[in-house]
Amino acid sequence: MKTCLNAGLSNAKALETTGNHIRNSRLQAAFQQASQAASRGTPLSDALLPLRRHLPAFVIPFVHTGEISGKSAEAFEHLDRLCEKLVPIQRITRQLWLIPFSIISLGALARLGIVLFLGSEQAIQASVSQLLQAVGTLILLGFLLRTTVTGRTLADYLLTEIPYIGQAVRGTSFSLFFQSLNFLYKAGGQEFTTMLSLATASVPSERIRNDLEQIKTSVKSGLTLPEAMTRPKLFSEETRSFLATGAVAGRLEESLDKVTAEITESLDAQLDFAKLVLARLMGYAVVGAIIGTIQIFL
Repeated sequence: MKTCLNAGLSNAKALETTGNHIRNSRLQAAFQQASQAASRGTPLSDALLPLRRHLPAFVIPFVHTGEISGKSAEAFEHLDRLCEKLVPIQRITRQLWLIPFSIISLGALARLGIVLFLGSEQAIQASVSQLLQAVGTLILLGFLLRTTVTGRTLADYLLTEIPYIGQAVRGTSFSLFFQSLNFLYKAGGQEFTTMLSLATASVPSERIRNDLEQIKTSVKSGLTLPEAMTRPKLFSEETRSFLATGAVAGRLEESLDKVTAEITESLDAQLDFAKLVLARLMGYAVVGAIIGTIQIFL
């Protein structure tokens, strides 16, 4: 998309061209549907709605901020750079969630296999019961984490607090927020609280969104902008200082430029390191599962 838009193609043609290079038939059909919507004059962010199941949750809100500020090409360029780093991490993270399930299931199956050959009927029944309980517990836990408000909130909190991984999650959220706010602030034409709402909508973490909402709430309650910009608890002291100083001096745009550039630059290193940590964790977990299963048989 970024290449097509930078080349001056229309939104509809850019979506059509991008879709033609995709092998997945369902995803290709969704791009064609989006292209048709854009050709009828539908805004780009709305035209992308058929793709929302295939895209990270932050993509469409971020495209919306780029669209409003007249910087759609820049928005896709930032997304391209971000997603290139995030996709491998998300793939490893999804695999990590399967490790506890695999370890417990393999162990229970191994015990069941031994009992089937060597154990009594009572021992077989006990092993089957243990296997079903283990698998059922893990499935229930995964279901609760994904479908309940409490489960999602807990998973979101843990994800932002895990050493190294949490830094990458926070960095990703702040990069999207400040880039969006930077786009909107430079374009102007809207109240600052509206800009904050639009920028916050692009943040994938609910915990971080709630933290960032304190800026808007503080502005509405009558606090000065420098005071409001220091309210989020998850901001680093350096970020607070940059924003407060820029707001006091009437140079918030320069502060946003600097904070956005520094967060984006540090995010690259954070994502690379998080990928390395996750890959090693995956290796250790697989080795542990193999050793544990061997010990069971011995």
